[in-house]
Amino acid sequence: MKIALLGGTGKLGQGLALRWCKTHDILVGSRSTEKAKSVANNYLQSAKEFYRKDLRGSIKGSENLSAATQADVIVLSVPFEGLSDFLASIKPRVSEEQLILCPIVPMMKTNAGFIHTPFKLIEPSAGRFQIRSVAEAVADQLPPRGRVVAALHTLSSKKLAQIGRPLDCDSFVCGDDKSMTEQGSNLIVEIPGVRAINIGPLSNAIQVEAATVLLRNITQFAGIREPLIKIL
Repeated sequence: MKIALLGGTGKLGQGLALRWCKTHDILVGSRSTEKAKSVANNYLQSAKEFYRKDLRGSIKGSENLSAATQADVIVLSVPFEGLSDFLASIKPRVSEEQLILCPIVPMMKTNAGFIHTPFKLIEPSAGRFQIRSVAEAVADQLPPRGRVVAALHTLSSKKLAQIGRPLDCDSFVCGDDKSMTEQGSNLIVEIPGVRAINIGPLSNAIQVEAATVLLRNITQFAGIREPLIKIL
């Protein structure tokens, strides 16, 4: 399977590339082709040293739009800021059959800690705001809605990048299409020590976003570095 990590030169992209390249072909995307290729080569060297003869996949670098075109699965590991313009740029390059995994969380740091800053849409008929998750906004811009699955939010990017470290945690998954949601869950459980927990339709993604903000505040105020969630 070909997996494109758009904006994959950061910690999340590094961790996912290292974990999934054992059996999949990874495309590390960036705005700069040169940067993507350089970073992908570094990832690949680490993977070769760790997996040795067990490495059956690959890691290559590519410009974001090219990576999106080639992949079976797209992971949006890009910043929340400028997301709408980014989605508009890749829309002509993606097909309706591609699974899109969205781990993006909108948040802001304040004097009181991190706060969740979800989309707010005005409902004219009701005269009130409607709060929506990033994953739902992605689905609106890159239909059909069913191929967008919210996932990977609460995983620690730093711990993911420690390639030999089992994580012993859970990751929440939600989506409107059963087949796409199962496909996303199957990828998650390939990461050693991670269990995928289905929490229902895509509309529940906002709850996972909020849980991610909670983890950031636990780090800031309780001093627990890189906390994870495990349901017992």
